[in-house]
Amino acid sequence: MTQPSITVSTPAHRDDVLIVDVSGVVYFSSAPFPHLSGCSSQVAVGWSIISAVHPDDRASLVDALEWFGKGLKRIVPLEYRLPREDGSWQQFQAIGEPMQAGPQPYRTVLIAKDISEGVAHLQRLRLLESVAIHANDAILITDAEPIELPGPHIIYANPAFLSSTGYSLDEVIGKSPRILQGPDTAREPRDKIRYALKRWQAVVVELLNYRKDGTTFWVELSIVPVADSSGNYTHWVSIQRDISQRRQADELRLARDEAETAHRAKTDFLSRMSHELRTPLNGIMGFAQILQLDATAVVHRAIADDIYEAGRRLLGLINEVLDISRLESGGLPLSVEPVSLTEVIREGLNLIAPLAAKRIVTTRIDMPYDSMPFVLADRQRLGQVLLNLLSNAVKYNRDGGSVSVSVQSTEAKTVRVLVTDTGLGIPADKMNRMFTAFDRLDAEATGIEGTGLGLALSKGLIEAMSGTIHAVSELGRGSTFWIELPACNAPSPLTNPPVPVALPRLQTGFRTVLYIEDNHANYRLIELALEHRPEVKLMAAMQGVQGVELAGLHCPDLILLDLHLPDISGEEVFHRLRANPTTSEIPVIVLSADATPGHCTILKTAGVLEYLTKPLDIRHFLDVLDNALVRKLEGVAK
Repeated sequence: MTQPSITVSTPAHRDDVLIVDVSGVVYFSSAPFPHLSGCSSQVAVGWSIISAVHPDDRASLVDALEWFGKGLKRIVPLEYRLPREDGSWQQFQAIGEPMQAGPQPYRTVLIAKDISEGVAHLQRLRLLESVAIHANDAILITDAEPIELPGPHIIYANPAFLSSTGYSLDEVIGKSPRILQGPDTAREPRDKIRYALKRWQAVVVELLNYRKDGTTFWVELSIVPVADSSGNYTHWVSIQRDISQRRQADELRLARDEAETAHRAKTDFLSRMSHELRTPLNGIMGFAQILQLDATAVVHRAIADDIYEAGRRLLGLINEVLDISRLESGGLPLSVEPVSLTEVIREGLNLIAPLAAKRIVTTRIDMPYDSMPFVLADRQRLGQVLLNLLSNAVKYNRDGGSVSVSVQSTEAKTVRVLVTDTGLGIPADKMNRMFTAFDRLDAEATGIEGTGLGLALSKGLIEAMSGTIHAVSELGRGSTFWIELPACNAPSPLTNPPVPVALPRLQTGFRTVLYIEDNHANYRLIELALEHRPEVKLMAAMQGVQGVELAGLHCPDLILLDLHLPDISGEEVFHRLRANPTTSEIPVIVLSADATPGHCTILKTAGVLEYLTKPLDIRHFLDVLDNALVRKLEGVAK
């Protein structure tokens, strides 16, 4: 099919009437000529139109006037151009009628219409058409019918459009552009197009189009209205750029982002699993090494060697299987066993003693230590809970107040441990929020630091150990928090404990080491290892915030730091220690079950003295400890 012509509606103008003779001399003009703007029509009389027209138009005008001069009529309209003042050319179209002015020759009446604007508009469209033919993008031109159905019709489609859609020219001319839409074409861009076209506004959308064969492709569709010089809209021009590859690239990028997210999740999983698996293995291999150091009997040393070797093989297997993906564990590992309340309460009171002294708060136990029963619990977690209750009792107390700890047996074969303070108390309307995570009950107004996580974590830990936790409070008089855990008998004592074999000892005098670790087995391992360093006093903190507080109160010579802590991360603990002038110079050694290289590099760059991964090599650990304390003594530790 031949490409249809594009029709142009020209603005209406008043027709000019001229009477000329065969030589083009004007005898009458109803209006001044354009290049004589401002002159009267009489000035044009006697002026030859042939001398003024465009040189290319003179021959046809002379022929026409001679034709009319013979009294003959002309069917084809006459077109000619006259100059404007600015040098441009104004286009006229005229029809002529011969009239008798005497015997000979005939004069001619010309009725002329200015068609310059229409011609210019047509030229613009033809220029657009010439460009569109060679364009890579699909181009449609539609008429300016209202958007309501049936709406604009296609009057032009360039070769790129036909090639990209599979339609022939016959199949699209006169049709609606909606032939490219299908059931999967989104409603939002279609509504956006309708909104813009109703208001004669340009619009750009991304749209899913359908080819003739039913396959789909994505386009970036730009639609603009075309107006003539009078502002009347005559056509719509739409340019459709195929963005299928870009959309595919976007989908690939999205898939890549999802893959990266999955990779990060995998990395987090590996870090978690590394910690969870290496932590118990640290106890197995660590205690085996302690047995190797302390065992006196050959058979005992052989057994310790076998345990250590089995642990070493297991560590190799762990390193190989850590990449196997599985769901993260939602449980918290607990080691429930008979626990002496005497030991746990004593440790807790000793740890809060500096803080209590600072606030002039007295602490006491309301029953003898030797009468305290045993409970079934995870020793480390129970100590963590009691330390949190004792710390809160001191923090939220009044200066000069008191904190008391008491133990009661119940008829339900449980043991109740009560912590009572003489603080400000808690309003009754806020008691139900007591164990809500991150809810500090307006405690931030007191300026006391905290996260609001301690009581919520304590509740979870106690319930995980088959216990309960409760609280009562009287505003202005204080609060009592208590926990209940199953009672049990004391464990059988160990027989024939091994006789320790002395290692080379640190000759630096009495030193203090703070170990911030939430796993009791790991703490006990370090405690046993340091029995070979009697000059070293070991302190423990089972939460990060408590560790920072103890470091500020006691200023230890060295800090051993685990990274996975129940309240804040070990990284955060380290940064808080460095930010405090009191603790900024204390050397820090990380003991972590996280063996991923990134953590080691980041923390050593930040200033950590050493990064030792679990399971620990006890001899190597002691060497690192010795070197760190010697450097601290010499004043060169950073």
